[in-house]
Parts: sequence; structure tokens; C-alpha cells
Amino acid sequence: MTSTGSVYSLAGEQRARAESAAWSRFTAPADGGEFYAAWLSLLAVRVQRARVALLLLAQDEAGSFAVSAAWPDPQRDLKYLGPTAQRALSERRGIVDGVDGDQLVSEAGARIAFPIEMPGTLCGAVVLEVGGGSAADLQTALREVHWAIAWLVDHFRERVQRREQAEAARMALLNGLLAGALQHRRLKPSAVAVANDLATKLRCDRVSIGFESKGQVEPLVISNTAVFDKRSDLVRHLGEAMDEVFDLGVPVGHPATGDQELRALAHAEAARELKVAAMLSVPVVDTGQAIGVITLERADGPPFDADEHRMLRAVGVVLGPAWALQRQNSRSWWQRWSEAFHAARVAMFGPRHPGMKLIGSLALLALLVVTLVHVDHRVAARTSIEGATQIAAAAPFDGFVAAGLVRAGDTVRQGQTLARLDDRDLKLERARWSAEREQLQRRFQVAMAAADRGAMGVFAA
Repeated sequence: MTSTGSVYSLAGEQRARAESAAWSRFTAPADGGEFYAAWLSLLAVRVQRARVALLLLAQDEAGSFAVSAAWPDPQRDLKYLGPTAQRALSERRGIVDGVDGDQLVSEAGARIAFPIEMPGTLCGAVVLEVGGGSAADLQTALREVHWAIAWLVDHFRERVQRREQAEAARMALLNGLLAGALQHRRLKPSAVAVANDLATKLRCDRVSIGFESKGQVEPLVISNTAVFDKRSDLVRHLGEAMDEVFDLGVPVGHPATGDQELRALAHAEAARELKVAAMLSVPVVDTGQAIGVITLERADGPPFDADEHRMLRAVGVVLGPAWALQRQNSRSWWQRWSEAFHAARVAMFGPRHPGMKLIGSLALLALLVVTLVHVDHRVAARTSIEGATQIAAAAPFDGFVAAGLVRAGDTVRQGQTLARLDDRDLKLERARWSAEREQLQRRFQVAMAAADRGAMGVFAA
């Protein structure tokens, strides 16, 4: 009797220690995986005669579920619990398998599965296998599972709330940066405002913004720096890091992890030379093409996390069109013409834009045909031919002849008068214009006497 009591006492102590350790991990988890494992351990400890437990959670919006925690051994194969879990997920209700009348099947036990739901969202399912017992024991186990699921639902709601708050903060930051950028009409003051704002809000020691020029990215502004030497080592290292991001077209950070180390060589070199602990560069994008780079540095701060990566990538996408427009407006006409010519040349001879190439080829062919091929141009019209006799009596002088002193065929001397023209029409014309001139002079004098400047201007003209 004493031996049996000591065995039960030892089992109780082990159970208490396991529950205490699970509570410690549950209240202060290091990550989500530890939280789920601690929750499942607490549930299994509270359910009498629990043999194994499995927690399935949704991995994406497509409806795929994966194992997030298993008890007591995470390495144990629990595929035989899959059908019960599948029923709970598909039917969205509690499932109990292995019940025979009022008693559980003593050999195989029973399997309990409950879906984990939020309003309109299926988050996962929990499955337990329990040993034989009465219907009251089964009912108690079901209540324990139902009670424990509320903790997970609350955890999911809190996670959604944190995500929404982070999204709201990210949108507020984006709106603030865009508003600050649009307060300026020129590119450089706009970039200075954004760089200073990013350095303050993201706790960065330095924020640099550069734009592409002749195939390379040149730093244009540096936060909290009015003037800097473009030939300095600082600008050179920043330019090399920006070129790396401009060529790749994706954000690059330091320290890099995994396969990203090979594409962050320039950032690693710049971080070592500039003595900074963390760097992150994101492309500034306009219409799908990178036009510049934003580089952020922290001398001794924490590395940029995934949320900051996403937010800064959105910053580059949001500010890209505004900066592209400001940059375009600040350029001279010959720079715009050069860019337009370069864009047309790339469209015609580059690897893309087949429609533009076809239109250009057809236009060139039409121009060659019009220039080099000569054809008769015929116009159809209704015509008729009628006979007529015309007699012309022409004088050898302009105007009417008053007297003809010689005839055709006569011999004349140099300076001899041949004919006198009738000048009566000319004298009448001169008299008419003289009268018109005198009339206008009188009207001009009347207007001058009346101080009518408008009329004076008309008559003077």
C-alpha cells in the first residue's frame, strides 16, 4: 500500500512540475511555436487519461493546415489522427470517434477533435486521444477542450489586432511621408524632408536617398546634412550599395541571412567601412522601373525586421511616382528631349515592345514608298470640247492711246516720240485720291480738336 502511494505521489509530482513548466512557457513564450506547445501541454495535463494531442493551424488563406504542436513527443507520428481532424475542419463542429454506448472503447480509446474558429475564419483544430472511461469523463474532457480553445481564439484576435494596428501605423507613416514630399515642388527639398523624417521615425543614424544618372545611382541627399563632398569615401560606399540594389531591383539588407549574403556584398563592405551595425536599402520605383534608392543605417541599433522591410518597400513604391514627376519638372527641355529620344530608341531596338517595333517598321516602309516610288496621279472628271474664234486688238502700250505718231514698220530715231497716252483717267484718279487725302486730314484735325486719341490713331495710320 505504501509502495502504491509512493508511485502515485511521484506521478503527481511529475505532473505538477510539467504543468508548472508549461504555465511558465505559456505566460512568457519566446515565440508563437512555444506558446502553442505550452497551450497544448496544459490542455493535455488537464484532460484525464489523455494519451496524445495534436494542434493544427492554418498556414495561408488557401486553406492548408499544418502541425503547430504535438504532445507528448513532437517527433511521434500522429497521422492516424488526421481523419478525425479533417472531419472537424470540414464540418466545423466537435467530433468524437471511438464511443460505444455509454463507455469508451477500452482498447483503442477515443479521439476528440474541435475546430478553432473566429468569426468568418477557420483557424485550425485540436485533436486528443484519451483512454477508456465513462461518459462523464468524456464530457469533462470535452468541456476542458472547449474552455482551452477560448485562449487560442483570444490569442488570434490579439494577433489580428496587433497586425491591424501595425498596418494603421504603417499607413500613417506613408501618408505623412507622401504629404511631406508633396509640400515641395523640386526634387531635392522633397528628398531632404523625407530623409530627415525617416531618420527620426525609424531611429536611424543616417538616411540617404540617391537617383539614377547615366546608369549609376548618385546620392542626392543625406539626412541632417546640408552639404557633403560627392568625392568622399562616404558617398562612394553609399553609391556602391545603392548600385547593388538598383541592379537587383529588390531590397537588400545587412546583416544578411542565408542565400541573401551573396547579393549583399556591397552592403557588407559599406557597413564595415562606415562602421554601422545594420543597413537596409530599398528601390524607389516608378511604373515598375527603379529610378533611385533609399538607404537607411543604424550605427549600433537592432537590424531591420521583416515589418520594416515591408514598410520601407512600400515607401519606395509610394514616393516613386511623386519623385519621378518632380525630377521631370526640374529638368531642362534638352534633357527631356534626350530622355524621350532614349526611351523611343529603347522601345524600337530593345527586347520588348513588339507593337511599337511593328508600327515603326510600317511607318518607315510607308515613308520609303512615298519617297522612292513615283506613280502617275490621275483624277477622273467630266469634260467637253467646244470650238471658238477669238480676235484680239492689242496696243503696244499700257492704257488708252491718245495719238499714234508712227505706224508699224516705220523707221524712227532714238528718242523719237512714238505715241501719246490718254492721261485723262490718270488725272481723274489723282484728283480722287487728293480729295480723299484732304478729307482724312480734316477728320484728323477734328479728332485732334476733340482729343479723341482712338480716332487720331486710325486717321494717322
